[in-house]
Amino acid sequence: MKEKILFLTAYVPNKAAAGEKNTMIMLNDLASCYDVDLIYFKYDWENDYVPERGNVNTKLTIRNSIMTKLKNVCNFPFVHPTFSIRFNWLILRRVRDLLKMNHYKVVIFNHSNMFLYGRYIDKRIPKILLCHDVIAQRVLRSSSYLMQKICIFSERMSLNLPNAHIFSFSQKDCDLIKQIYHKETNLCLDYIDEQIINKSPDKVEDYFTMFGDWRRKENAEGALWFINTVGPLLRKKVHIKIIGRGFPNKDVKNIVPNLNLDILGFVDDPYKILSQSKALISPLFTGAGIKVKVIEALACGIPVIGTDIAFEGLPPLFNSFMLIAETPKDYIRCMECLNMNIDERIKTKEQYKGILLMIKQVMNWIKTHRYCLAGLYMLVFLSGFFLLELHEPSDVHIIHCAVDDLIPFNEWFVLPYFLWYAWVPVFMLYFMIRDREAYLRLCFVMFAGATFCLFVYLLAPNGLNLRQEITSQNFCAQIVRFLRRVDPPNNVCPSIHVSSTVAVHLTICHAASVRNKKPIRTLSWIVTILICLSTMFIKQHSLVDVLCGWILSLILDEAVNVWVLVKAFSKGKAGKTTNAVHEE
Repeated sequence: MKEKILFLTAYVPNKAAAGEKNTMIMLNDLASCYDVDLIYFKYDWENDYVPERGNVNTKLTIRNSIMTKLKNVCNFPFVHPTFSIRFNWLILRRVRDLLKMNHYKVVIFNHSNMFLYGRYIDKRIPKILLCHDVIAQRVLRSSSYLMQKICIFSERMSLNLPNAHIFSFSQKDCDLIKQIYHKETNLCLDYIDEQIINKSPDKVEDYFTMFGDWRRKENAEGALWFINTVGPLLRKKVHIKIIGRGFPNKDVKNIVPNLNLDILGFVDDPYKILSQSKALISPLFTGAGIKVKVIEALACGIPVIGTDIAFEGLPPLFNSFMLIAETPKDYIRCMECLNMNIDERIKTKEQYKGILLMIKQVMNWIKTHRYCLAGLYMLVFLSGFFLLELHEPSDVHIIHCAVDDLIPFNEWFVLPYFLWYAWVPVFMLYFMIRDREAYLRLCFVMFAGATFCLFVYLLAPNGLNLRQEITSQNFCAQIVRFLRRVDPPNNVCPSIHVSSTVAVHLTICHAASVRNKKPIRTLSWIVTILICLSTMFIKQHSLVDVLCGWILSLILDEAVNVWVLVKAFSKGKAGKTTNAVHEE
C-alpha cells in the first residue's frame, strides 16, 4: 500500500489556467508514488476535477462565491483578505477528521490563501507550503500603507508554521521571503506542459498576440494601456489577436487606424494561434510572482515584449528573448525590429474580485449609522469563540444535575433550537433600523454576556456527558446528528444560546417600539421558553447551563437599568426616574 498525501488547493486543477494546469501536472506526478487525497475550491461555472490517475481521490469540493469569501473574511477581520477568503471553520473540522482517520506523510497547501489551515492542525504533521507569489510584493505596489502593514503581518503569520517547508517558483520570491520574513525557502521550478515544450511552429504569420484572463485587473489594465497609448503611435498596420475570457471592449477609447484588433475570446486550443504569431506582448505594471505565460513562451524559444515586472524572477539565460519595454516608444521599436517565433501559456489563474470593494461599501454605510458599529463586535466574539472551540483543555469539568436524567431526549425540539438562528438576528436587525436605544441595550446585554461566557470557558473549561445514541431516522434526528458533528459537547455553562435568547426577550419587554404590542411580547415568551427547553431536550445543555444563562442576562439587564437611573439623576431628572427607566 502506498503512502498517503493530503493536498489542499485554492482552485480546480485543470488545463484552462496556468496555475491550475501546473497543479494538475503536480498531482499526476505525486500520484505516481503516493495515494493523494484532494480538497479544492470551485466556482459554480467551473467543472469538477476529473482525476487522470485512479489514486487521486477527491475528498471535499467547496463552493466558491463572493458571499462565501465575505463570510470567510469575517472569521479573521484583522487578517488581509487574500489569506482568509478560503478559510472556513467547518472545512477545518473536515480536514482534522481526515487527519485523524488517515496517516499522511505530508500535507501540501497550494496557494497562500490555504496556509491558515496549517495553523490549526497537529504541529507534528509535516507541511509543504507552495507560494505561487509573495503577496506582500503585489500589495506594496498597489495598496494603502495600512493594507500593506496588514498584508505583511498576515503573510508572516501564514508562513510561520511549525514543521513546515516553504517552496516558491522563482529565486526572486525565495529571496524576498528570506528578506521580509526571515524564512528559508526552497526553489521549485515551474511545471511546463510537455505539449508546449514539444511545440514547433510550422510558420510565422504577420500578427502579434496578447493573452490572459482579462478579468484580472493587472492584465486588463496593461492591455488597455497598450491599445490606448501605444496604438495611436504606430506607423504601420499591426494585427493583434487577443485571446482569453472577459476582454473589456468597452474600455477601448478610440478606433486606432493602424491597429487591427481581433478579439477571439476563449479558445479551446490556442497553441496553434500563439505559435504562429511574431511575439507575445505582455505589458504588466502591477502584480507579483513569476509569470507562467512568459515561462511557457521562453520554453518554446519564443520572444516576449513586456515590462520589467513581466520578467520578474526569471534568470538572465534568455535575455535575448526577453525584450523589456517600459514606454510606448520601447514597444514600437521592439515590434518593428522583431522577427522571431513565439508561444505563450493558455491562460492565467482565476483571481477573486470585488471583496475589498464590498468591504469598503459596507464600512461607508456604517459611517452614516455609527451606532451600528456595536454589532461589529459579533465578528470579534465569533473569532474568539471558534478559536476557543479548537482549544482542547486537559481537564474539563462535567456539568450535571439530577433533573437532567429526568428530561428525555426528544429530537423534535431541534426545530425550536434552530429557530434561534432566525429569532435573534431578526430582532437585532429590527431594533437596529427602528429603535436605536433598544438595539444598543440588546448589544450590551448579549455581547457582554457572551464575552463573560468566553472567559468562563477559558478559565474553567466545562462540558457535558448527556448525549445518548440516536435511534430514530426521521428528519429531525438527522439534524441533531449533524448538530453534534459540528458542535462538540464543551463550553456549555453558561449557555450562550439561552443568554442571548433571554437578552432578546428582555429587550422586547423594554423597547418603546414593541413593549405595548402584547402579541409580540406573548410570542417572545413562548419562543424564549421553547428555545430554552430545546437545549435540554436535545441534550445540548444541562439545566444548570440554562439557569446560569438566564441569571447572567437578568443581571446584565438590571445593570442597564441602574445605568439609566444614574444617567437620569446626573441630568437632573430625578423626578422622572421611573419613566426614564422605561423610556430608555
